[in-house]
Amino acid sequence: MGLRRDGRNVRRLVALTLCGLLAACATPFRDPEAPIASHPGFEVSRFLGTWYEIARFPVEYLEGCYGTTMTYEARDESGGLRLTYRCRNSGFDGPVQQVRGTARETETGQLQVWFVNNPALPTRQTVLWVDKGYQVAAIGVPDGRTGWILARSREISAAQRAEAEQALLKNGYDLSRLVTVPQVEKSGPDAPTR
Repeated sequence: MGLRRDGRNVRRLVALTLCGLLAACATPFRDPEAPIASHPGFEVSRFLGTWYEIARFPVEYLEGCYGTTMTYEARDESGGLRLTYRCRNSGFDGPVQQVRGTARETETGQLQVWFVNNPALPTRQTVLWVDKGYQVAAIGVPDGRTGWILARSREISAAQRAEAEQALLKNGYDLSRLVTVPQVEKSGPDAPTR
């Protein structure tokens, strides 16, 4: 299920790396001058497991990704984590793409992440909010180049989404640029285009 080392996937990996570098020049989705704060009392051990990407601020290298998940796993006793980002490219019947990385909690709710395709440029993920049951979360990045609403299930209620959106808004995000990520295949006029 990982990226094979054939020409197409090597080109995609290079493209992902280049797009990640170019994203540093993209217009941010949040006001970088606005304060950003992690969720008080965040417990990384309760955050472990698979999260479905409900919504994200779009970045070019994730365009066309459906059924996207992020899985956080304990890597060692010192608090290190493994992170696996998976999606289906070009619709639900498209190939599974995955990128692996490692992460470490540097402060409460602050994760420093290194992806294997770009280990020299770590990113910082801030857990802005998580509900009491650790079922829905809002994640941001200080430079505002992206952000996510994640959940333990493929669908969430309007009230859960509103809480996550409120956390993004409170941390300076422009909600008009948030896009929903298809997690279940639909047919008809609302179906994702390929």
